Amino acid sequence: MLSFELYNAANFGAAQIRERVVIIGKRRDSNSTCKVPYLTPTHDEQGRFGLPQWRTFADAVATIPTTESEQHFLPIPPQRLRFYELLKPGQYWKDLPPELWSEAMGKSST
Repeated sequence: MLSFELYNAANFGAAQIRERVVIIGKRRDSNSTCKVPYLTPTHDEQGRFGLPQWRTFADAVATIPTTESEQHFLPIPPQRLRFYELLKPGQYWKDLPPELWSEAMGKSST
């Protein structure tokens, strides 16, 4: 028996709002029902139902060391940085003006 459902990864502790199809398979057994259970969320957008609120990027990176000697990163190229500066927190490339989409996404837009 197969079941599929659309889930928002943020409801399961991911630090981004991302919908994913999850496929669950269950072997038919004479001693069990064939119904496949739904996944139970671990987080909620507003923190309802006794669950913690969705995690943010800041939550996800909060435990990363902040001393300069322990940081290893690549600088963001200036041509890409200009697109990031146009976005507000929580936005992504589709929140840019449509005329910039192709340029902002480069080879990914084709």
